[in-house]
Amino acid sequence: MKKLWLTIAIFAEILFAVSPKTNEIVFKSLKIDRSQMGDEICDSIYSGLPRAEIAKYRSFCWIDGSGAEYNSPLDYSIVFYLNPNDDEGIYLKVRRENQICKDVSTGAVAEGTPGTALFSEVLFAELMRLQKYGVVQNNRDSLESFLKQEIDKMKGVSGCEDIDLVCYYEGEGAYYLIGPDMANCCSLVDSSRMFLPLVKIKSIGVRALKIGKNRFYLQGVKSDDAYTLFDLNGSVLQQGWVRSGIIQTPMLPAILKIQEKVIMLK
Repeated sequence: MKKLWLTIAIFAEILFAVSPKTNEIVFKSLKIDRSQMGDEICDSIYSGLPRAEIAKYRSFCWIDGSGAEYNSPLDYSIVFYLNPNDDEGIYLKVRRENQICKDVSTGAVAEGTPGTALFSEVLFAELMRLQKYGVVQNNRDSLESFLKQEIDKMKGVSGCEDIDLVCYYEGEGAYYLIGPDMANCCSLVDSSRMFLPLVKIKSIGVRALKIGKNRFYLQGVKSDDAYTLFDLNGSVLQQGWVRSGIIQTPMLPAILKIQEKVIMLK
């Protein structure tokens, strides 16, 4: 059955223009409580947006006992999809809405508006978000460690810089589904955008106070907010959740992205 699915998927990629995406990711270790998968989560996800934006993204958000699909607040151009299968594991995918793969038959290249987050960041952030809402039942610390470990495995086989086009089955490994013809259809992510809002950050109350070597206390963020640290080249250094308002970066200077805001740490 799996071989048949792969054949159909490859054929579909050749015939139709598709968006940059991951392929099927299956985690067997995740414990899902379907009773916690309610429509009210959609309201919580977008509660901090302006009214017009809430209506826009809320209308496409779907979460119930059979699955979830919604635009990630980490990068609203990325759709996160989760489908729990009691027998086979948790099926996951992420894809971009604002880009398409052009010229698939001759070696596709992504075109469209560059995103502001990587697929791996969204996969990590949204599973941790669902853990906070009680959907994912795994312990937060063990889930964080597990996701980082598995994401590293996916990155190791991708022809892109992140986990684009990777197909992954926990216990079986990760591999490229499409092969060389689709190797150039990697997501467009404009890492330079991370450096643009630095001046605006201070005006909206987010501050990072240095309290030790590579250690910062964050003001204006919540204690369970997800964050990502980048080096100055835009490569991910670290991902996690703020604990008691404190984070520690492995190196300085670094770029902190949190709550859709960016700040330089030095």
